This record gives sequence, C-alpha cells and structure tokens, in this order.
Amino acid sequence: QYIGASNRDNTPIGSNEQYPVNFVVPARGTYEILGKAFSESSSGSQAGNVVSVTLENIPGGSDMNPAHIIRECLTDPDWGMGYAESDIDDVSFMACADKLYFENMGISILWDRQTAIEDFIKEIVKHIDAALYVDRFTGKFKLKLIRFDYDENTLLELDETNIDKVTDFSRPAFGELTNSVSVNYWDSETNTDASVTLQDIALAQMQGVTINTTVQYPGFTNKTTATKVAERDLKTLSTPLITCTIYANTDGASLNIGDVFKFTWPDYEVFGVVMRVTGIAYGDGKNNRVRINATQDVFNLPDSVIIEPPPPEWVDPNEPPVAVANRIVFEVPYLELVQQNGQTATDGELSANPEVGYVGAAALRPQSNAINARLMTNDGGGFEDIGALDFCPGAFLNEAVDIVDSFGNIVYTFSIKNAIETENVSLGTWCQIDSEIMEVVALSENEITVKRGCLDTVPTKHAEDTPIYFWDAYAQGSPTEYVQSDTIDVRLLTGTGGGELLLEEAPEDSLTIVGRAARPYPPGNFKVNGAYFPSEIDLEEPVLLSWSHRDRIQQTGASLIDFATSDIGPESGVSYLVEAEAIMPDNSTNTFYSENVGSVTSKEIDLSIEVPPTGYAAIVFKVASVRSGIQSLFFQTNRVNVLKTPYDLQAIYTE
Repeated sequence: QYIGASNRDNTPIGSNEQYPVNFVVPARGTYEILGKAFSESSSGSQAGNVVSVTLENIPGGSDMNPAHIIRECLTDPDWGMGYAESDIDDVSFMACADKLYFENMGISILWDRQTAIEDFIKEIVKHIDAALYVDRFTGKFKLKLIRFDYDENTLLELDETNIDKVTDFSRPAFGELTNSVSVNYWDSETNTDASVTLQDIALAQMQGVTINTTVQYPGFTNKTTATKVAERDLKTLSTPLITCTIYANTDGASLNIGDVFKFTWPDYEVFGVVMRVTGIAYGDGKNNRVRINATQDVFNLPDSVIIEPPPPEWVDPNEPPVAVANRIVFEVPYLELVQQNGQTATDGELSANPEVGYVGAAALRPQSNAINARLMTNDGGGFEDIGALDFCPGAFLNEAVDIVDSFGNIVYTFSIKNAIETENVSLGTWCQIDSEIMEVVALSENEITVKRGCLDTVPTKHAEDTPIYFWDAYAQGSPTEYVQSDTIDVRLLTGTGGGELLLEEAPEDSLTIVGRAARPYPPGNFKVNGAYFPSEIDLEEPVLLSWSHRDRIQQTGASLIDFATSDIGPESGVSYLVEAEAIMPDNSTNTFYSENVGSVTSKEIDLSIEVPPTGYAAIVFKVASVRSGIQSLFFQTNRVNVLKTPYDLQAIYTE
C-alpha cells in the first residue's frame, strides 16, 4: 500500500510531481485509492493483480507519513527495533496512515541524539497525538490516533455498578488554566525555527492575564499544521479536564490505552463524562480488578484553521554556538520529583533510600539562534550525554532585593529588566533567584510579584543584575540516581544550526549531592520578637523566636506555600533545632546556644543566662527542621545588630 509522501524505500515525493504507484487490489467489489474509485468492472482486475495510479500534488510535499515512520522504527532490521512485519497490526496502522495523510500531518525531523529508539518513537507519537501499545489479545503493535472518532451513545459506561473506587480525582481550578499556547516548529520555506501562538481570548479576559505555555514540535514543517496542533493543545490546556484513577471490575477489561468510555460518579458530581484511557492494568490473575488512569476527552483535531502569517524575521541559523553564560545547576527538589514520577513512587523511593538525589539544570538562551543545549554530566567516569535542555524564560533584577522593606513587611514585588521570552511564563509556576524558589504571581516586562521562600528554600537577599530562571517547565534532569556526597560535574553544550559547542569550550559546574528530596522543609513564618527579620534588637530583654510548621508531603498542590503562611503540617517526626551564633568584629563566628526544642513553634532565649563571648558585633538566630537525624536544606536565619549589651564594647558592628 502507499499512504503519504514517501514510498516503501523512503524515496521522497515532491509536492508537484506525478508519481506512479502500484497497488495490489482485491478480486471483487469496489474500493478507493486516495480518493479515486475503482471496481472489478472498471479495472478488470483479479485477486493479486496490480493497478497503477498516478499521484499528483501530494499534500505534505516531501514530509513522511508519521505512521510509516513509527512502523519503520519498529521493523527495520538494521537501525530499527527489528520486529517482524507480522508483529504489526496492519489494520490500525493503515487507518492511522490514511487519517494522517488527509490531515496533511507529515513529518520531517532531524534526530541526532544518541538515545534509545523508543524515545524517538515517543516523540513522533507526541507530534500526532496518538497511542502506541501492544494488543494483549493479538500481541501485535497497534497505533491509535486520539481524535473525535466515536459515537458517544455506543461507549462503555463505568459507574457505581461496576466501579469499586475512584482515587486521585482532580479538576484544575480556573486560575490554573492556560489561555495561550505557542508551538515551535521548523519552517521549511524559510529553513529556520518558527513559532505560532494561539490564545483563548475569552478565557484570558476572564483571568485578567495571559497564561502561556510553549510546546516543541520540531518535526512539523509548515504553519498550517503547527496552527492545528496549537489549537488542539490550547483546547486541552484551557479546559478544566477531570483526571482520576478508576478501579473497575472486569467490565473495564475491554478497554485499551487511547480508548474512550463514559464515566459517572455522583460523589464528584460527574455524570456521563467521556473519559480517555491514559494507562491501564488488568490485574494479576488473583485480583482481577482493572485499574484505569483516565482524563476527560477533548482531543479532537481541528479540521481547518485560519492563518495570517507574519513576515519571517530571518536569523542566520548557521551562526556558531557560544557558551551558556547564565545557568544554574541544582539537586532536584522533592516536588519536582513528585510531578515527574508521582507522589507514591517518590515517597517509596525516598523512604528506602533517603540519601538519593538527582541532578538538574536550567539556562537562559545565550544567543537568538540557539536551539537548545545538551546536558552533559560526569560522576568520575567521563562526561555522559543526558539529553536536550530547552532554554527557560528569564530576566534580571533591576535593583537589589531585600527580604523586608523599611516597615518590616516582606518584599514581594521586584523591578526587573532584560526579560527573555517571559511571555511563555505561566502564572503559578515557580522561578529561582540564587537559591530561593518563588511562585510567580504576576509578571510584566519590568516587574514581577512572587511568593517568597517556597518549597525547601528560605527568603534571602539578592543583588542587582542577578538572573531569574523561570525553570519550572523547562529544566532538564538526569535520570541517574546519585547518593549523598557524590560530586557531579555538569556542562551545557549550546546547539545552533551551525553546530554544537565543543565539550572543552563549555564552562563546568560541580554539584555535591546532599539528599535534598528527603530533607524536611525548613519552618516558615520565622520571626524575632514578633517581627520579620529585624535589623536591631535590645539584648537586655529575652529574645522570642517563633515559626510555623511546614510539611513537604502535604505541600504538593498546584499552589505553592509562601514563607509567611501559617502552619502546614508538621511533617511526621519533625522537631526544630534552634541556634544562636555570635559574629565577632573580624566576622568569625561562635555558636553559643544550640538546642533541639522538639515540635514546639517558639523558643525564648534569655541572653542574660546564655551569654555570648565578650566583644561580639552581631548575633544570628537560626531555626532548622530535623526528622530522623536529617536536617532541612536551609536554616531560617536572622542577623541582628544590638542596641544594648551587658558589655562595654568599643564599637558596634554595622553592615
């Protein structure tokens, strides 16, 4: 058979060529080949005979049909996975190839990564929005496009009569929806990277702000297709879709990945909602309960789009790569692991091995034609290619940022400059400045409003010109599992149309694993004598330190918890370590008070009893969380100068 714009030996066919293709046809009946009707009488054919058809003006030009690409990857004996043709479900692959041909969804993609071929197949499946799985009855690979191709009245219904329980039910809040989607693709006409952005104008007006996300589809080569998939993704992201896990009886055993069914569950006020299977487990023979991961279905591809293409702004793609100047390397925090792997799997791994840690990195685009960067890591055996890192949006502080203002209020709004692709930042995601992680509340080209000291970090001061990394959706992590005290070297290799930065030309960063993900979050809402971060105190009076509980296990919702929020938790088994540290005039330190005070949220220190050494210039009060001997990544700290002291000092230290 032939469907698409390349024949069986992958020879490309131009969009305006006439090209003869031979088809083996049935002996009787009517049939259709690319829109041309044939029958036994009109062709005079017999079973096994060949009909020759000339194809003209093939949609997609020299792009290849994605169904053919997937099939070739599965069956090619040299570079593919080497499966036999008999392992392929011809009916499903041919149906998908037909549909993709008439959707004009051809792909041309350069794949120069040294990764498993399964990753390449997943990339193609992502482009066309499909499901590839092995049929449990036939043992053959089946390909199913996620489209609006079903009759709702004929669907299987799962409800209280055949469902045992429903877990992990969620529906995004109104403020969590995305109202703008940008699709990056390769424009074959200009031979450059290009992008197209679509917006749900009504949703954006109701939310009062543009919430954008960027999706990479490098295999698409024209704006029409890119716009179609942008509309597809926008519809998905701008709709409050239900997701859940359903435990059904054997009625659910007829479903496969990609199938749709109707779901009714009165406890959640859900009645007859069409859901699509994203994952399924059929039991183990002893327990035949079927576990179905599902999401509400809106995945129908638009039939047509209206495009007004802007004039291309050409940038030479062959400009040689330069090193990444603005970058951060970090140990992946707990919540990021939860978002990637699920909370149950993450908690199980950390419980078994609390010293485990993973390397992550983020970077700002160093030049306009930079496509991405390769993340390279070295734990002592030489550098290894981890994968591609997409550059994240960013900006720079226009002025120094303190923790509190002159009135003692937490500083939440900063002046910024030199914004880089910040139109792609979604509100509610996080950014990082130095070591502090913050949630983005509002953002413009010259100002940002945030929540301070989120996740396992604490609010700190930041200098002017410090970069801001909006890496929540853009960071690349290594799948390699390291343990505490391992040191890993990291380099980022910029990639452009002109090539890739040489390993020896890339700057090197080093990271020592500390088992970050298993560490308890530091306490929040830290105060000294009832105030946030006072600069001076009277030491002739007792000093009252107070704080609020935090719980990393509970803090996995869509909205991050701010530093100043009251009690969350605490996490089971957490106690608090309180320290007081004297700062001498030469900046040397002496910890004169240290006590684990248990699970209370305040401690009064009488410095007339806990006397620091004479001649001190300032005091730092510190509080950290401790669980099973594991301490939080950071202390909450407050450095203060003294107004009065029981000692006759020659000078009072000032910063």
